[in-house]
Amino acid sequence: MASIIPLNGKWRAQVRRRGAPTQTRTFATKALAEAWARSVEVDLEAGLVGLVAPTSKTTIGDLIKRYTEEVSKNKPFGKNKTWVLNRMAERKSGLGAVLVNALTVERIIQYITEDRRVRGVTASIDLTYLGSVLKMARAVWRIQAPRGVVDDAREALAHMGMLARSNERDRRPTQSELDALRGYFRLHSRSLMNRPGF
Repeated sequence: MASIIPLNGKWRAQVRRRGAPTQTRTFATKALAEAWARSVEVDLEAGLVGLVAPTSKTTIGDLIKRYTEEVSKNKPFGKNKTWVLNRMAERKSGLGAVLVNALTVERIIQYITEDRRVRGVTASIDLTYLGSVLKMARAVWRIQAPRGVVDDAREALAHMGMLARSNERDRRPTQSELDALRGYFRLHSRSLMNRPGF
């Protein structure tokens, strides 16, 4: 059962369940404390009680570094994903210095709107990558990474008009555009010159 109590202008949430360690966190608002307590209770119901609490020094930057090392070894990242994760892991202008157990929806929104100053598809991609890191931490490394913060941040940013999907193509290239591309690559690409039909 969760208890939410005011504490020095903030709200402390505590979840106790027989057979599981007591979990406690402090939040700026009562709503955040209640949302976190619900997510912990859902984890307990789903049998995810074997998760290990991150150390008091484990940061989002640590998780991103481990994710990059372990996941890219088997499935190499493209330049964009590598750049975005490196940018996110920065300590001064990214999320790198944020403690895992202190990551909040507000901090993610601040990162997107103030630190990165991005919107639309770019912001959506950043959120997707961050969500992947946190999911890996929970599912594979069994670390108690925050659950739902990325989804809640995505919902808030969408409500603020900061997110968008990429524009779908609504036409095919014309024959003259294709001919211009072929002409360019004939002059500038040795690997494409000898291809049949090119």
